[in-house]
Amino acid sequence: MTAQPSISVIITAYRRAGVVAEAIASALAQDHPVLEVIVVDDASGDDTADAIRRVEDARVRLVSLLENLGPAGAMNAGIAAARGELVALLDSDDLWLPHKLSCQVAAWQAHPDRARLLVASRLFDEQDGRVVATRPEAVITARDDVADYLFVRDGLLQTSTMLLPRALATRVGFDAATRRHTDPGFVLRLARDGACFLQLEEPLVRWRSVGGVARVSRTRSLDESRAWLDRYGTWMSPRARVAFRYRNHIRLLRRSAPWAAAGLTLRAALAGMLGRRELARAWRKVRG
Repeated sequence: MTAQPSISVIITAYRRAGVVAEAIASALAQDHPVLEVIVVDDASGDDTADAIRRVEDARVRLVSLLENLGPAGAMNAGIAAARGELVALLDSDDLWLPHKLSCQVAAWQAHPDRARLLVASRLFDEQDGRVVATRPEAVITARDDVADYLFVRDGLLQTSTMLLPRALATRVGFDAATRRHTDPGFVLRLARDGACFLQLEEPLVRWRSVGGVARVSRTRSLDESRAWLDRYGTWMSPRARVAFRYRNHIRLLRRSAPWAAAGLTLRAALAGMLGRRELARAWRKVRG
């Protein structure tokens, strides 16, 4: 019988007192045992740490940061504290289905190159408790260029779906110098390091947007997003760079610089991102 790998679950939380206990409970309820659930309180300054302490399970470990490091820095702190062979990452407002880890561990154990493998899955996109989509439409394959998959094809490798070797996560790490686009930045860093990706077709995560709790990935900052592209753009194809700008900047540009939005829409169309109907709809928005 194959020995089961030990798993450290890492949850990062910033001002998530109302939801973090649910995320912890979904990790503890897995049908594959977990060694520990490390919850990093990113200097929340509210009741988040108290909500974590109220969870009565010896496997739960609280790491309290003295200053706010952002999602990437907090995740790195959790990885540094982990002891398991594998780390499974979870955002504090998301939930796992009970068989999430068992499905991913089975896939990881069956892979010939486990030391370099990140296992992800599809997810249910929820808005206030209602599933609005199952994402991504298509999973990544070994043939895909990672940046093209993420941005040209509108793919998704989201933090709460990720399971990978602790040694790999430690070596690559999240980019603590950025506070936007944390997930794609980590994925591009992994790809640059030679990692491989396996994304399960079955949705195993509830990616939640709960009333009053905004996703970090949906906060808006054009300057931060442009800085991220300056940092990672050389790792991306020209099509992926255009696609990134279109998917992340177009709404703000339509309000602040409509003609720049028109030019970006045209470049996105030339890159093959937009069909005729979508192009006509985008042009109507630009014109007002």
